[in-house]
Amino acid sequence: MEIYFYLRISTQNQQVESQLQEFKKHPSFDPKKVFVDKISGSVPFFERPEAVMLFDKLTSSNNIKTLVVYSWDRLGRNLIDVLQTVELLTKNGVNIKSIKEGLETLLPDGKPNPVAKITLSILSNLAEMT
Repeated sequence: MEIYFYLRISTQNQQVESQLQEFKKHPSFDPKKVFVDKISGSVPFFERPEAVMLFDKLTSSNNIKTLVVYSWDRLGRNLIDVLQTVELLTKNGVNIKSIKEGLETLLPDGKPNPVAKITLSILSNLAEMT
């Protein structure tokens, strides 16, 4: 299984260290598989340079892959964009694991996780309001 990490901060002045420290606790952490965008969460996922490169990596083979994010809101601040991003990744066999919320989008049998889906919808909606 291939594991990638996506880190997003909103401005150039913010530090990546807190999210990176959480990633380093992951048993499969590899600094070569970390993608960092320094861009507002209001910018759609597929308009971010590192996110586009990450998607290409995630979908370049049929191997099982996991994308680790610190929190769902790192994927974006727009509910529709986040849900579409998660749906597209899931359809491509990518499991998204959120450290903060402790949820994964796919169950061990590869089927969508309904608890993660509803939780993601609620949290993304809240992130959009803040």
